[in-house]
Amino acid sequence: MKPDDLESQLKRQRLRPLPPEWRGPILEAARRAGESPAAPAANPRAPLWRRLLSAFSPEAALVLWPSPGAWAVLAAVWVALLGLHLAIREPGEPQTAAAAPPSPLFLAARARQQRLLAEFRRPRGEVAPPDAPSLVPPRPHSQAAREIRLT
Repeated sequence: MKPDDLESQLKRQRLRPLPPEWRGPILEAARRAGESPAAPAANPRAPLWRRLLSAFSPEAALVLWPSPGAWAVLAAVWVALLGLHLAIREPGEPQTAAAAPPSPLFLAARARQQRLLAEFRRPRGEVAPPDAPSLVPPRPHSQAAREIRLT
């Protein structure tokens, strides 16, 4: 059947009135559809929690509408966990431990790393600045030249 044939057949049919006994259920279904979460604040028969929630955010009422009991239980679990966390924690317990100062060896290695990084970033042909004095004093070598005093 072509769409044009269907249209012409529908045009030829006479509209029949709806049976009067259908009016009540149809109007009741429309009334219930009007109580959708889209407008809970306008509906005075909506649950109190929906009206309060929709006063702050209508989108939140739409999200929570399918199962408000599940959301309430989830919120209660989170509150219980937060309370348990606060109750278990020691009152004088520091939140973070104080870090020890870095060792001189680490500082020297870090300075050397910074010099090498600066050297790699320097354009070609540019002269390197003289090295800064080391933070770690040099250690004596076993084959170091001995000092001879002439008096």
